[in-house]
Amino acid sequence: FQSDTSAILGKKTVVSEFYDEMIFQDPTAMMQQLLTTSRQLTLGAYKHETEFADLEVKTREKLEAAKKKTSFEIAELKERLKASRETINCLKNEIRKLEEDDQSKDM
Repeated sequence: FQSDTSAILGKKTVVSEFYDEMIFQDPTAMMQQLLTTSRQLTLGAYKHETEFADLEVKTREKLEAAKKKTSFEIAELKERLKASRETINCLKNEIRKLEEDDQSKDM
């Protein structure tokens, strides 16, 4: 969470939020039981903690896969660039030869 700079400088008002709370004065016995007994809402076990070791391994794997993909794409583009440069040089040589032939015919 970062504060907006205009709020820090006093140009923008700060918003204060609050939430209502429900209070049951004299709940019925059934309502009391429903409120006090909590049952699991999900079917499977729910973990509140994050397994950072697993998360780190998965993140490293994703980074390595992205790095390999990027390296492959760069190599592929370098090959295409090399082929394009060779084609350009060949065409330049052909143009030069044709121009020389035209000049020699004109003389």
